[in-house]
Amino acid sequence: MLSLSTEDVAEHWEQVSPELGQLFASIERAEDWALDNHPDIAERLQSFGLRLSDPAAAAKLADADRNDLLFFLVYISSSKAFRIVQWLDDRHAGLGSRLLGVLLQQDSNGVFSNVLDPMLAGTLIQRLQVVQNTPFFQRLLAPEFLGSLSKAIANYQQERADRDE
Repeated sequence: MLSLSTEDVAEHWEQVSPELGQLFASIERAEDWALDNHPDIAERLQSFGLRLSDPAAAAKLADADRNDLLFFLVYISSSKAFRIVQWLDDRHAGLGSRLLGVLLQQDSNGVFSNVLDPMLAGTLIQRLQVVQNTPFFQRLLAPEFLGSLSKAIANYQQERADRDE
């Protein structure tokens, strides 16, 4: 069962690694856009996590509108977004990493292929960049996804550098 209460998610990351728990706590102090601190949304998120225990619900999530899924992952706190991805990887054979891969897939021109809002995709990539630069990154995501994620981050960084020139 996946609990997405703030306390349970913080405890989970502390058990994985105290440093990772501290990293997420630090990141989230700056995430003033995250909506899951609102009591109504926190309650709905907790219910969502419990429903994900049903394999049919996880399959539904895999079929969800990509733009809605991206919006959801960007507007919840990093610790919860990564917890969902990790839990889906563990319980559903890498599903979380596959979903991230689909959301961040770029065409040959560096345009996000499966989502409409490049700003949201960029925000998700920036979150991933922070975690990528830590020794805990490989504990979060399925190994087969790490290479493609690193490529997506590099493409995003290059695109930003090209725009800034």
